[in-house]
Amino acid sequence: AAAAGVPAVATAGRFKLLAHDALSSALKQARAPLDAAAVAVRDDGSLTAELDLLVGGAVVGLRLAGSLSAAPDAAPLRLVLDSFEWFEPSEEFGVSRQIAMARERLDGALEGLKPYEAAIEVAFASDALLLCRDTRLGGARL
Repeated sequence: AAAAGVPAVATAGRFKLLAHDALSSALKQARAPLDAAAVAVRDDGSLTAELDLLVGGAVVGLRLAGSLSAAPDAAPLRLVLDSFEWFEPSEEFGVSRQIAMARERLDGALEGLKPYEAAIEVAFASDALLLCRDTRLGGARL
């Protein structure tokens, strides 16, 4: 069920992550900038985010998994990311060298974040757009 005042699309569906300032900044510092990200939230609240990262001139995939849950009141949504894995995006084959580079640059930081938990506040929601803020990051856009 959706949080009070938030359309059901906020807690289940397929989304594109357009901006997350802290994530984008961290990936750039690790020399693995974010190219694109698709997020799927199923009806049971399980969440999968597939990030395309530019590493060594090729696109490598990073799959994050966790959950998104809504409190019964108007409280923020609770985001938990508790696992990650690297993969080869279907349009990019033979990127094992770039995946090794990405692992070297990011695995330690990713392990240190497990589990990542955040309170996500919905700032705006419509049938076409969901704008959220991670309340711990001083209003960073999600």
